Amino acid sequence: MKALPATLLGCAIVFLSAACGGTESHPAGAASNSRVASYARTQPGSPAPAALAGSISGHLGYPSEFLPAQAVYAISTDGSRFYRVESVVGQQHYRMLGVPAGDYFVLTVTRMPFRIGSNDPPPTRFGAGYTKSVLCGLSVDCTDHSLLRVQVRAQSDTPDIDPGDWYVSENAYPLIPAGGPPRLMLDQHAGAFPTSLDAGEETAQSRTAGRYVKQPQDCPANVACAWFISSRFGDGAGYYTGFAGSNTDIQACGFYVLGTGSAWQAFTAQCRIGADPFPAVGSAGHVRLGMGETGCVNVRAAAGKTAKVLGCLADGTPVRIDGGPVFIAPAAGTSPSSLDIWWHVEGKGWMVDQYLRF
Repeated sequence: MKALPATLLGCAIVFLSAACGGTESHPAGAASNSRVASYARTQPGSPAPAALAGSISGHLGYPSEFLPAQAVYAISTDGSRFYRVESVVGQQHYRMLGVPAGDYFVLTVTRMPFRIGSNDPPPTRFGAGYTKSVLCGLSVDCTDHSLLRVQVRAQSDTPDIDPGDWYVSENAYPLIPAGGPPRLMLDQHAGAFPTSLDAGEETAQSRTAGRYVKQPQDCPANVACAWFISSRFGDGAGYYTGFAGSNTDIQACGFYVLGTGSAWQAFTAQCRIGADPFPAVGSAGHVRLGMGETGCVNVRAAAGKTAKVLGCLADGTPVRIDGGPVFIAPAAGTSPSSLDIWWHVEGKGWMVDQYLRF
């Protein structure tokens, strides 16, 4: 897609203290008579009282099969203040609460956990915005990337504000206020944990970018969190079931760990909307072959690749899990993968985790 020039002129190269025009849209980094400011000194706004607060909601996207966690910002068009809501990995919808009535630009940036000791720099500019190109359909013919004004009314939600225009030139969008989105800080040493709960917390935070809380009421408004509601342990592996998301946009998740006794490690997380996590005992899903794979997946009399084959299930076969998980350690020097976790499929036999998906 052809993007507009990234030249920043006038108030685009200074810090904003007042609006840079009053048109209904502002170009994302383009040279024009109505120029976008950096927003570097824009201050966080105080949540409005309930009687005066509105909200903004919409869908989240990303130009990839992977949907990263994001921080969505509403910046007042006069540049005086901003409001923000976080999402977790895979969260497709957001709702920003406590936004006072007024006019805003809506932009977003990816956010991932930061491990102490890492040198990864935080993002400094927004990656996408709610622009005229979004309303146009984001096709190659949509060349106007001007930011659209979003009007918020008290006690009302402003829906369908989708900050999905990722298709602009580098550095086209403004700087992120307050030095970038808040970073979820993870411990430097994440190899082994003394308890399964510690490993579960690491899994939840590192895989979803949600802050671990003990119960949902501990999660502040507009902050992405993760929490557990139950657990189950098999042989060398286990999982916590719970949720991850922000405000009312939450997903059911399984947070999987490996280990036993006092030696545990984080493994992975699987989340989906509106259903129990899968794979998990009592939940249902399907057999899913990987890209380019053909044929069927073996089910066996016991966990492990050397056990007797009882049958072979085709791609798309519905299944229900009634046992597991079992971890079969890989060869020395090989990192654990989903090929090392086994589940019992009701009425069929044992199947490797990699081919059990939503």
